[in-house]
Amino acid sequence: MRKISNLSKQLTFVILNLFAFSCQGPIEEWVQILQNCDCDSDGNLDTEEATVTVHPLPDTLGDIDISYIPYEYVKDGCMHRKTYLAMELAARNMASSAVQIETCDNSFQLESNGANWRMHQTVVMVVNNEVVVIDPLVSDDFLTVDEWRSAINGEDNTNVFFGSAAFGANDDGSDKCDIEPDETDLETEISEMTPFYLENIMIGCSYLRRYLLESPEYSKERDDHLVQRTYELINLIEPLGLIDDLGSDADEILGKLADGPWCPDPIVLP
Repeated sequence: MRKISNLSKQLTFVILNLFAFSCQGPIEEWVQILQNCDCDSDGNLDTEEATVTVHPLPDTLGDIDISYIPYEYVKDGCMHRKTYLAMELAARNMASSAVQIETCDNSFQLESNGANWRMHQTVVMVVNNEVVVIDPLVSDDFLTVDEWRSAINGEDNTNVFFGSAAFGANDDGSDKCDIEPDETDLETEISEMTPFYLENIMIGCSYLRRYLLESPEYSKERDDHLVQRTYELINLIEPLGLIDDLGSDADEILGKLADGPWCPDPIVLP
């Protein structure tokens, strides 16, 4: 499982967690959700079985169960939902990349399901030589990039970027609306995909467990499903060369996973 990873892309992911992006805005520490969003729990969780909103995927992708991913929690979390959706596709030998849309003036212009964001990201694939977006939050079908932008009020004053599913897409630090989207950044074959950093998967699992707790559709079954599926996905995509277990905490993580399904506790929100 040991592989030499692209350290600059790993650093990009860490910077995104440290300073730049969740779906709604900047965070000052990687253990905190952005200051601009009230994501705190009131501590009163309903642990009874809840009805889960169905977010289906395009039929041509086959039967992929993503009910454990809290797509109903729209305040935040697109980065982590994107990672899990990409791993689900990779486990079925389907390559994907990340597509990210940002507002040019950092305004909270983007919107869907009652939430407003200044950045949003999801999975993009090449199907029959066409670039298509998969975003269960807004559609159960493939979308063109323009259709996706329109669906989240991003037709104007925005730009899009492509990047690896493992580390996401981001601008290069210049005026983001002066950059042309570069489809050469798309990873169209499993052999081209950047491996998923094991520590980042676990960070994502911790965040998604918190979003589940914050969701009115929380159930222990969904939390257990998330932890179990994380374990399964790691084992399914590792033989494909898509797990990079370099990192200071990798040995501890591998030790825990050796005993069976495990994820860190839900992240503590500010």
